[in-house]
Amino acid sequence: MESDLDFNSDVIVEIIDIINRNIKDVCVWIYEDDMTDQEKEEYPTYKTTGGYLKKRDYKYCWKKGWEKMSKEEREKIKSLPNFCPKIFEEITGIDINLSDQKKDIVIKSNDLEGIIELNGVKYKRID
Repeated sequence: MESDLDFNSDVIVEIIDIINRNIKDVCVWIYEDDMTDQEKEEYPTYKTTGGYLKKRDYKYCWKKGWEKMSKEEREKIKSLPNFCPKIFEEITGIDINLSDQKKDIVIKSNDLEGIIELNGVKYKRID
Protein backbone atom coordinates (compact mmCIF):
# COMPACT_ATOMS: atom_id res chain seq x y z
CA MET A 1 0.00 0.00 0.00
CA GLU A 2 1.16 3.48 -0.72
CA SER A 3 1.26 6.34 1.74
CA ASP A 4 1.93 10.02 1.31
CA LEU A 5 4.82 9.98 3.80
CA ASP A 6 8.26 10.83 2.53
CA PHE A 7 11.59 10.41 4.29
CA ASN A 8 11.68 14.04 5.43
CA SER A 9 8.14 14.20 6.77
CA ASP A 10 7.69 15.23 10.40
CA VAL A 11 6.34 11.78 11.30
CA ILE A 12 9.37 9.97 9.89
CA VAL A 13 11.80 12.45 11.48
CA GLU A 14 10.09 11.85 14.84
CA ILE A 15 10.25 8.04 14.43
CA ILE A 16 13.95 8.24 13.55
CA ASP A 17 14.50 10.37 16.66
CA ILE A 18 12.67 7.82 18.85
CA ILE A 19 14.78 4.99 17.43
CA ASN A 20 18.05 6.92 17.77
CA ARG A 21 17.30 7.79 21.42
CA ASN A 22 16.36 4.24 22.41
CA ILE A 23 18.19 1.72 20.20
CA LYS A 24 21.77 2.08 21.39
CA ASP A 25 25.05 0.31 21.74
CA VAL A 26 24.86 -1.96 18.70
CA CYS A 27 28.59 -1.30 18.50
CA VAL A 28 30.49 -0.61 21.73
CA TRP A 29 34.17 0.14 22.26
CA ILE A 30 35.67 -2.27 24.80
CA TYR A 31 38.87 -0.96 26.38
CA GLU A 32 41.80 -3.30 26.97
CA ASP A 33 41.31 -3.17 30.75
CA ASP A 34 37.73 -4.40 30.32
CA MET A 35 38.55 -7.24 27.92
CA THR A 36 38.40 -10.86 28.97
CA ASP A 37 41.31 -13.21 28.21
CA GLN A 38 39.19 -14.83 25.49
CA GLU A 39 38.49 -11.44 23.87
CA LYS A 40 42.20 -10.66 23.92
CA GLU A 41 42.86 -13.95 22.12
CA GLU A 42 40.16 -13.27 19.54
CA TYR A 43 41.19 -9.64 18.95
CA PRO A 44 44.99 -9.46 19.19
CA THR A 45 44.96 -5.98 17.60
CA TYR A 46 43.85 -4.66 21.01
CA LYS A 47 47.59 -4.30 21.75
CA THR A 48 47.80 -1.62 19.07
CA THR A 49 44.34 -0.07 19.37
CA GLY A 50 43.88 -0.28 23.14
CA GLY A 51 40.71 -2.34 22.78
CA TYR A 52 38.23 -3.55 20.17
CA LEU A 53 34.82 -2.72 18.74
CA LYS A 54 32.23 -5.18 20.03
CA LYS A 55 29.17 -5.70 17.85
CA ARG A 56 26.09 -6.65 19.83
CA ASP A 57 23.14 -8.58 18.51
CA TYR A 58 20.81 -6.18 16.69
CA LYS A 59 17.64 -7.85 18.00
CA TYR A 60 18.98 -7.75 21.57
CA CYS A 61 19.55 -3.99 21.21
CA TRP A 62 16.05 -3.50 19.80
CA LYS A 63 14.52 -5.50 22.67
CA LYS A 64 16.33 -3.38 25.26
CA GLY A 65 15.40 -0.17 23.45
CA TRP A 66 11.75 -1.21 23.05
CA GLU A 67 11.56 -1.81 26.81
CA LYS A 68 12.93 1.70 27.45
CA MET A 69 10.47 3.40 25.11
CA SER A 70 7.41 5.02 26.56
CA LYS A 71 4.02 3.60 25.66
CA GLU A 72 3.45 6.70 23.51
CA GLU A 73 6.68 6.12 21.56
CA ARG A 74 5.80 2.46 20.93
CA GLU A 75 2.31 3.46 19.80
CA LYS A 76 3.74 6.07 17.42
CA ILE A 77 5.87 3.39 15.73
CA LYS A 78 2.94 0.98 15.51
CA SER A 79 0.70 3.69 14.04
CA LEU A 80 2.89 4.18 10.97
CA PRO A 81 1.03 3.58 7.70
CA ASN A 82 1.44 -0.03 6.55
CA PHE A 83 2.97 -1.11 9.87
CA CYS A 84 3.03 -4.92 9.88
CA PRO A 85 3.59 -6.64 13.24
CA LYS A 86 4.98 -9.79 11.55
CA ILE A 87 7.57 -7.88 9.51
CA PHE A 88 8.46 -5.81 12.58
CA GLU A 89 9.05 -9.03 14.52
CA GLU A 90 11.21 -10.48 11.72
CA ILE A 91 13.41 -7.37 11.76
CA THR A 92 13.55 -6.65 15.51
CA GLY A 93 12.67 -9.96 17.16
CA ILE A 94 9.87 -8.19 19.06
CA ASP A 95 6.40 -9.71 19.15
CA ILE A 96 4.40 -6.57 19.87
CA ASN A 97 1.39 -8.61 21.00
CA LEU A 98 3.46 -10.10 23.82
CA SER A 99 5.39 -6.93 24.62
CA ASP A 100 2.16 -4.94 24.96
CA GLN A 101 1.01 -7.29 27.70
CA LYS A 102 3.80 -5.97 29.89
CA LYS A 103 2.43 -3.74 32.61
CA ASP A 104 4.08 -0.57 33.76
CA ILE A 105 5.52 -0.88 37.25
CA VAL A 106 5.46 2.16 39.47
CA ILE A 107 7.97 2.29 42.31
CA LYS A 108 8.10 5.03 44.93
CA SER A 109 10.67 5.10 47.67
CA ASN A 110 11.15 6.92 50.94
CA ASP A 111 14.64 5.93 52.02
CA LEU A 112 14.41 7.85 55.30
CA GLU A 113 11.69 5.55 56.58
CA GLY A 114 12.82 2.41 54.74
CA ILE A 115 9.50 2.17 52.89
CA ILE A 116 9.05 1.31 49.23
CA GLU A 117 5.77 1.43 47.35
CA LEU A 118 5.35 -0.94 44.41
CA ASN A 119 2.19 -0.51 42.32
CA GLY A 120 0.36 1.03 45.25
CA VAL A 121 1.44 -1.57 47.84
CA LYS A 122 3.79 -0.37 50.60
CA TYR A 123 6.64 -2.52 51.89
CA LYS A 124 8.79 -1.72 54.91
CA ARG A 125 12.45 -2.65 55.13
CA ILE A 126 13.24 -5.01 58.00
CA ASP A 127 16.82 -4.84 59.25
